[in-house]
Amino acid sequence: MYENARAQHTHDIVGWRREHVPVEPLDYPVRERPDWVCEVAVSTMRKDTRDLKRTLEIAEVPFYWVVDVANEQLLVFERIDGHLVQTRNLFREDGAQRIPPFDAVEIQVGLLLGDDPED
Repeated sequence: MYENARAQHTHDIVGWRREHVPVEPLDYPVRERPDWVCEVAVSTMRKDTRDLKRTLEIAEVPFYWVVDVANEQLLVFERIDGHLVQTRNLFREDGAQRIPPFDAVEIQVGLLLGDDPED
Protein backbone atom coordinates (compact mmCIF):
# COMPACT_ATOMS: atom_id res chain seq x y z
CA MET A 1 0.00 0.00 0.00
CA TYR A 2 2.79 2.48 0.84
CA GLU A 3 4.39 2.15 -2.58
CA ASN A 4 1.12 3.12 -4.31
CA ALA A 5 0.42 5.97 -1.89
CA ARG A 6 3.85 7.55 -2.23
CA ALA A 7 3.89 7.55 -6.02
CA GLN A 8 2.55 11.10 -6.00
CA HIS A 9 5.13 12.64 -3.66
CA THR A 10 8.78 12.58 -2.66
CA HIS A 11 9.16 13.34 1.04
CA ASP A 12 11.69 15.82 2.42
CA ILE A 13 12.82 13.55 5.28
CA VAL A 14 11.74 10.05 6.33
CA GLY A 15 12.77 7.68 9.08
CA TRP A 16 12.22 4.12 10.19
CA ARG A 17 12.40 2.42 13.58
CA ARG A 18 15.23 -0.11 13.62
CA GLU A 19 12.87 -2.90 14.68
CA HIS A 20 10.74 -2.16 11.60
CA VAL A 21 13.54 -1.63 9.05
CA PRO A 22 16.92 -2.72 10.52
CA VAL A 23 18.97 -1.65 7.48
CA GLU A 24 18.48 1.69 5.73
CA PRO A 25 16.64 1.12 2.44
CA LEU A 26 18.79 2.05 -0.54
CA ASP A 27 16.41 1.15 -3.36
CA TYR A 28 14.45 3.82 -5.19
CA PRO A 29 11.62 4.19 -4.91
CA VAL A 30 11.68 3.07 -1.30
CA ARG A 31 9.03 0.41 -0.75
CA GLU A 32 9.06 0.25 3.06
CA ARG A 33 6.51 2.45 4.79
CA PRO A 34 8.34 5.03 6.91
CA ASP A 35 7.55 5.36 10.60
CA TRP A 36 8.01 9.13 10.38
CA VAL A 37 7.73 11.69 7.59
CA CYS A 38 8.80 15.33 7.83
CA GLU A 39 7.99 18.01 5.30
CA VAL A 40 9.57 21.45 5.20
CA ALA A 41 6.71 23.67 4.09
CA VAL A 42 6.84 26.95 2.25
CA SER A 43 4.12 29.53 1.61
CA THR A 44 1.93 27.09 -0.36
CA MET A 45 1.80 24.62 2.50
CA ARG A 46 -1.95 24.49 3.21
CA LYS A 47 -3.04 22.52 0.14
CA ASP A 48 0.19 20.55 -0.19
CA THR A 49 0.23 19.33 3.40
CA ARG A 50 -3.51 18.58 3.43
CA ASP A 51 -3.14 16.35 0.37
CA LEU A 52 0.04 14.73 1.69
CA LYS A 53 -1.54 14.15 5.11
CA ARG A 54 -4.37 12.19 3.49
CA THR A 55 -1.87 10.14 1.45
CA LEU A 56 0.10 9.34 4.62
CA GLU A 57 -3.11 8.35 6.43
CA ILE A 58 -3.94 5.88 3.65
CA ALA A 59 -0.39 4.50 3.85
CA GLU A 60 -0.72 4.16 7.66
CA VAL A 61 2.33 6.30 8.47
CA PRO A 62 2.34 6.77 12.27
CA PHE A 63 4.04 10.18 12.60
CA TYR A 64 4.09 13.27 10.39
CA TRP A 65 5.84 16.56 11.10
CA VAL A 66 5.49 19.81 9.18
CA VAL A 67 8.25 22.38 9.63
CA ASP A 68 6.36 25.54 8.67
CA VAL A 69 9.14 27.99 7.89
CA ALA A 70 6.86 30.92 7.01
CA ASN A 71 4.99 30.76 10.34
CA GLU A 72 8.03 29.57 12.32
CA GLN A 73 6.29 26.58 13.83
CA LEU A 74 6.49 22.81 13.99
CA LEU A 75 3.22 20.92 13.56
CA VAL A 76 3.25 17.37 14.94
CA PHE A 77 0.70 14.78 13.81
CA GLU A 78 0.25 11.31 15.29
CA ARG A 79 -1.84 8.44 13.97
CA ILE A 80 -4.91 8.06 16.19
CA ASP A 81 -7.84 5.84 15.19
CA GLY A 82 -6.63 5.68 11.58
CA HIS A 83 -6.13 9.43 11.15
CA LEU A 84 -3.16 11.75 11.51
CA VAL A 85 -4.27 14.10 14.27
CA GLN A 86 -2.34 17.25 15.17
CA THR A 87 -1.10 16.74 18.71
CA ARG A 88 1.43 19.57 19.03
CA ASN A 89 2.02 23.04 17.64
CA LEU A 90 5.48 24.18 18.69
CA PHE A 91 7.37 27.45 18.27
CA ARG A 92 11.07 28.23 18.72
CA GLU A 93 10.26 29.85 22.09
CA ASP A 94 9.13 26.43 23.34
CA GLY A 95 12.81 25.47 23.73
CA ALA A 96 13.76 21.85 24.31
CA GLN A 97 10.90 19.37 23.83
CA ARG A 98 10.39 15.61 23.75
CA ILE A 99 8.56 15.19 20.44
CA PRO A 100 7.22 11.83 19.27
CA PRO A 101 8.54 9.66 17.77
CA PHE A 102 11.86 10.97 19.12
CA ASP A 103 10.64 11.52 22.66
CA ALA A 104 13.58 9.62 24.16
CA VAL A 105 15.66 12.79 23.68
CA GLU A 106 15.04 16.51 23.97
CA ILE A 107 15.07 18.46 20.71
CA GLN A 108 15.55 22.22 20.50
CA VAL A 109 12.56 23.44 18.47
CA GLY A 110 14.50 26.49 17.32
CA LEU A 111 17.12 24.29 15.62
CA LEU A 112 14.37 22.69 13.53
CA LEU A 113 13.27 26.18 12.50
CA GLY A 114 16.73 27.29 11.41
CA ASP A 115 18.36 28.68 14.54
CA ASP A 116 22.14 28.48 14.69
CA PRO A 117 23.23 25.73 17.12
CA GLU A 118 25.79 28.14 18.61
CA ASP A 119 23.09 30.59 19.79
